[in-house]
Amino acid sequence: MNGFTKHHDGSEAASNLLLINSEKEVVLFYGHGTDELGGFRWRKDYDHRPTMAEVKTDIEALINEQVQERIRRGMVYETMPVFLSEENQLNFRCVPTVPVRFKLGEFADGKPAYCVFETREELADFNEAIANHIAQCLNAGWDEKDAVDYSALGL
Repeated sequence: MNGFTKHHDGSEAASNLLLINSEKEVVLFYGHGTDELGGFRWRKDYDHRPTMAEVKTDIEALINEQVQERIRRGMVYETMPVFLSEENQLNFRCVPTVPVRFKLGEFADGKPAYCVFETREELADFNEAIANHIAQCLNAGWDEKDAVDYSALGL
């Protein structure tokens, strides 16, 4: 994850930053305050004092990675998990005929989630749900980037 380590509870990031300097390294913590164990959500160790641009690039890369993961694995359609790899996104859009059966993803127990689309309207509704899901994930990522207060770092 771009040199960041995700916290053990898998929590999502927020806007808190903490930079700790020692004689040998600089450590950046990013996340939403502390949890019950007192830890931040992500951490990156630098062997040098990073610039503001470097920290911003690292944080935004982390957020982008999280957004892509939410796009890939965060969609549910009619109670079925949908795995939205780039290949699947293309396959779901490029359907020459209906009815069509897709494996949307897998349930937590590993069983496949299949869906049959009988009409073009059903398929269009599914693709609209995909587009809405992607837009929501992207907007959440932009909001998270906008909420980061880099001024607190004093770089």
